[in-house]
Amino acid sequence: MELKFKIYIAIIVFLTGFLIYAVFFMKSDFIQTKSLPSTIAGKKVTVGDKNITTYKPDFLPEPIPEEVLKGAKENEFYYYMFFNPNKRYITYLYNKKSTSPKDSESFHNQIESYIRSDLVAGSYKNTALNDIGIEAYERRILEFNEAANYVPKEGDSKHHKDKMLDKKAEIDAVKRFIRECTKTMCIINPSTNEYVKISKRDINMAKKTLKDYELW
Repeated sequence: MELKFKIYIAIIVFLTGFLIYAVFFMKSDFIQTKSLPSTIAGKKVTVGDKNITTYKPDFLPEPIPEEVLKGAKENEFYYYMFFNPNKRYITYLYNKKSTSPKDSESFHNQIESYIRSDLVAGSYKNTALNDIGIEAYERRILEFNEAANYVPKEGDSKHHKDKMLDKKAEIDAVKRFIRECTKTMCIINPSTNEYVKISKRDINMAKKTLKDYELW
């Protein structure tokens, strides 16, 4: 019994010593900032390194404008992209068989291959649009949404007119937002209502940004 007691005491002393060491002497191997999600705000460093700099991605998250979020609710496809919290969504525009940097199918194929890789597998849903696709989605908004086609009539009340014009403005806002995003590439995060947009259509820049935000 005395031996067991001594073993228990030794275990307690060991665990206490380890906790003290962990709290006061072990440094976290990630340095973080409050301004970015912890998954992208850290740079792995060596314990004792005096020259620690916080890692920042090339492109930082921006809030999705409120009118864009409201406009997204008016269309099934955009609602899925902006309000389904299970994934982060990639969007850009490409044309089949095009080799132009601004809309090349090669860029699309490389992104598709990359997001299926082990590096970022499962992190993203690609909602890229080709030129035919984006026109079709916008046509659906116009065809089936009363507000998108609204023109004030003489007998309309001020309340009805203001309401319809506000909705029309929101629909136009989400269309402009998507058009701007698809010029390069955007990552949309429905969980935080933010997006990240790269500055130009460059596959290496796109891959680095996707890697930066894989756990966002």
